[in-house]
Amino acid sequence: MKTDVYKMMVEHSTDVIARHTLDGAYLYASPSSENLLGYTPEELMGKNVFELFHPEDRESCLPLREMSHSGKSIKSAKSSAGVKFQTPGSG
Repeated sequence: MKTDVYKMMVEHSTDVIARHTLDGAYLYASPSSENLLGYTPEELMGKNVFELFHPEDRESCLPLREMSHSGKSIKSAKSSAGVKFQTPGSG
């Protein structure tokens, strides 16, 4: 029952909720990814989140990528609120 509640929250959230491998490949993306990022969850599967950051912002995201590669939790890592995401056709 608890799992059903979490599933409902994720599927109806207006924020993108995602899971990735340590290398940054999408394992899961919530349905809101289509509205917010321009990619359906299916289109994101296997794509690398770090490669989808806007080229101007990739360098500022290197610390997050390094933490991810080391297996450290990035829950408490501070990231730039101004990071832009490349949408389809913007690359």
